[in-house]
Amino acid sequence: MRPVCHAALLCVLSLSASWASAASQSSASISNLKYQVYDLTPTDGVLSSYSLSGLPGSMYYNLNDYASGSSENYNHSRAGLTTYNKSVSGELDTVSASIQAGKTALTVEGAATGPGSYSASINGYGYYGTLTLAANSVLIITADALVSASASNPSACASSYYWGCSPSESASASSWMSLSYSFSTPAGSVSGSSSNNLSTSAQARGEYSYLSYSGYDFSYPDWYNHPIYTTVVSPAFEQSLSESRSFYAVFANTTNVTQSAYFSLGVSVSGSGTAGALPAQLPAAPVPEPDSLALALAGLVFVGGVMRRRRTA
Repeated sequence: MRPVCHAALLCVLSLSASWASAASQSSASISNLKYQVYDLTPTDGVLSSYSLSGLPGSMYYNLNDYASGSSENYNHSRAGLTTYNKSVSGELDTVSASIQAGKTALTVEGAATGPGSYSASINGYGYYGTLTLAANSVLIITADALVSASASNPSACASSYYWGCSPSESASASSWMSLSYSFSTPAGSVSGSSSNNLSTSAQARGEYSYLSYSGYDFSYPDWYNHPIYTTVVSPAFEQSLSESRSFYAVFANTTNVTQSAYFSLGVSVSGSGTAGALPAQLPAAPVPEPDSLALALAGLVFVGGVMRRRRTA
């Protein structure tokens, strides 16, 4: 007869622990980038036009994997951000990032699924290019911006004092587009600017408790040695946020000569995660029903009888 008592005991006594992974992720994008030129003097025979030069396509990401102690960096730059397409990505055990640049769209993404940090950007240092616009023309630039950030599965906090416990997961994202110009005319100086910014950030923090002082217990003769404290529990929280907005910029050249303006756009993300993977509380062992308990005892008695007969034999 096959020994079944060990398997039976394992089935009765086994407990399982679940594990949770820390997580933060964020993304930022500018899409549907359009340049529209309007001629203020359509009957003069001069064609309205614009050109954009010198806008660097600066791409960057930095990944740090705290679990393995590894890191990865990427840098790339070239003139003409919106004149070519390029896509790069990096991935370590706990962090990843991706970058996509095109003629009409920019996108960066990052994520941390464990202990580590990430950052990624396109034109993260706010580089400017030069826009030139023909005489008696108006240039309108439009785009759609979207940012999102989420932080979840925070690491547990130990008991703390009243100043609390810092968030263990964080993520942020931002997009921007700006234009500015200034030039002289016979009637005086003309200037203008357009600034668009969109950003969001998310955090996650585990539950923690602390003792809050509420006075002294005067029922004791030495009341000053008996302060009263109350345990306060601050619940855990997670965040997942996203925002969208239409960007626009206007460059108006009402002179009879070509004029210039400064133009910039970019996107960036960053975030970090902690060790996560903290063992969840072990579930309580279930209380056997009377029928189940009787069956288990009968089974153990049967197995014991078999073992005794085998020894006697």
